[in-house]
Amino acid sequence: MKIGIIGAGIGGLTAAIALQQNGHDVYIFEQADEIKAVGAGLVLAANAINALSLLNPDLPVESIGQWIGGAYILDQNGKVILDADFESAESVEGNQNFAVHRADLHRLLRDQLKPDSLFLNENCIEVQAKDHEITALFASGLAQTCDLLVAADGIHSSTRKQFWPNSVYRYAGYTCWRGVIDQNRLKKPITRFSESWGKGKRFGLVPLVNNRLYWFACLNAKQNDPEMAALTPEKLSLRFHDFHTPVSEVLRATHAVEMHWTDIRDLKPLQSLTHKRLVLLGDAAHATTPNLGQGAGMAIEDALVLAKVLYDHAQLDPALQAYVRKRQLRVNKVVQMSRQIGAIAHKTPGWLLPLRNALLRLAPPSQKSLGWLYS
Repeated sequence: MKIGIIGAGIGGLTAAIALQQNGHDVYIFEQADEIKAVGAGLVLAANAINALSLLNPDLPVESIGQWIGGAYILDQNGKVILDADFESAESVEGNQNFAVHRADLHRLLRDQLKPDSLFLNENCIEVQAKDHEITALFASGLAQTCDLLVAADGIHSSTRKQFWPNSVYRYAGYTCWRGVIDQNRLKKPITRFSESWGKGKRFGLVPLVNNRLYWFACLNAKQNDPEMAALTPEKLSLRFHDFHTPVSEVLRATHAVEMHWTDIRDLKPLQSLTHKRLVLLGDAAHATTPNLGQGAGMAIEDALVLAKVLYDHAQLDPALQAYVRKRQLRVNKVVQMSRQIGAIAHKTPGWLLPLRNALLRLAPPSQKSLGWLYS
């Protein structure tokens, strides 16, 4: 089968590799004119690691990933609210968690592609979907006709907007900064994943390989707030002056060019993930807030499931129906739960923070389990 993929992000690359392994003729089209080492950190939980091992058992994720044996949720004073021990028997389903730099994962996947299957500087401007073929038109003048087209071009997917014109972005109510720094700049290295919750703000610390640290900071804010866009690391540190050590130190150790800002949005769940010979994948299908650390994981799962259903079904229509059955409920649950976690973290009134933290401490293990997600 001749398959085109719009977007060379993590989901698009994973899909291309899996489909090529199954013998399909795959072409990937990326609008950027070069692949740059951009992005910050991300967590690959057990479900993503399992999917990547199915893609290639010898894929050296450990070489680029910092194994995460546990995580803390703290209050802004550094007192433990939750202590998740991924090594314990109770958490065995989640004991393969790795923190990676997005650029490192992207490079690792790109190296698995067949030669001459990635085309850069190709901006898809229109898709013509017919019953027996589908054609992607590009700004360069290229027209690529395929048996199947995969839209993996992110939350702002132009392909999705064409066929799902009523798809809706939802602002989560908070904005986010991310950065990756050298830990040699700090007085003491960070060795454990933690997230600290205050009133309408959060700060996360995630160690990476090669003595790097990924950090993220979230604040309640208006959407597209120019005041937030203008914050420097030093000014952002003032917003977190009441947080425990080493939050301010990490921000002061960050160079302005190392900090990236974006409002946090998700995509309101769609009624379907396919249209004729077009299939949505990753953020184009189900962009989620980052609170479960599952954006990349869901895209990787999508890619493996798509390859599997195409392998299992001789006809395209039953294959795409199976893709929707296997993915839609799961990804919608992730989007909903992630949004709820963000609301708990950011929308709890100040006078209720002690109660929120106490209830989280007292919650039984059964209510904290994410076995359904990691399995």
